[in-house]
Amino acid sequence: MKLFFLVEREIKENKMNFKIPLIIGILSILFNFTASWKNQDFIYESNSTNLFISNHIISGISSNFAFDLSGVLFLFLFISYISSTLPKERKNGSYMFWRSMPVSNSMHLISKLFYSLIVLPFYCLLLFLSLELSILIKYTLAHWGNIVSQEILSFFIFNLLNFLKNIFFTSIVLFPLASLFLVVSQITKRPIVIVIIASFFIFLFSSLFLHGILYEYLLHNYFSLSFKVITSEHPYQEITNFGLNRMIGLLFIGFGLFLYASKLYGKESLSRRFSI
Repeated sequence: MKLFFLVEREIKENKMNFKIPLIIGILSILFNFTASWKNQDFIYESNSTNLFISNHIISGISSNFAFDLSGVLFLFLFISYISSTLPKERKNGSYMFWRSMPVSNSMHLISKLFYSLIVLPFYCLLLFLSLELSILIKYTLAHWGNIVSQEILSFFIFNLLNFLKNIFFTSIVLFPLASLFLVVSQITKRPIVIVIIASFFIFLFSSLFLHGILYEYLLHNYFSLSFKVITSEHPYQEITNFGLNRMIGLLFIGFGLFLYASKLYGKESLSRRFSI
């Protein structure tokens, strides 16, 4: 029950993360229904076992656009939230308040992981669902009098399941990065700046002394992985291309970083101590 109370608090204190997908969804749906209604063809590909969407050739937004928009928005909301949540608590004074409450440090940080890796994807899922419904409704109205075929409904369900699969794997990929930010946020007031600077120095060191291998192995492939997974038709394949052993290793590192973040949370903020 404590976890749900903490997550509810995160939802109430971060209402803008819900409003952004809502506004984007409303504007996209309005654009979809005010765009030209000509050339309302529905193109698809199928084989004996699976049904695949090739494209919606419709004047307005497409299913592929809805998929990519919702996925990229999740990445944006994730980075924006996880890099600012602890510094914002210190700034508005709630940091000391929650430290005085009978809630464990780990539980407090778990609520932030839950919000960033489950609640935010759910917001973007609602956005994707609304855009897909608007595409389906527009197609149905454009072919008024014709019964919507089972294939088209299958497209809708297939796209929805595909997006669920993508955000599931993306949340797994982002867990180590979320844990890293929970640590860095407690030793600096500007975590995202520090992460970027540290990445640059790793890139510089790797380029000068290791022919870029360290940067390519540690950072470049991992930072680009979340984008590949969220926009790919085969997210699991992207992870296997990255390397399952590497991914499992990063998850263990992420768990270790989370434990360290919980330990830091129970101490005096290092950023206050050093004014970083």
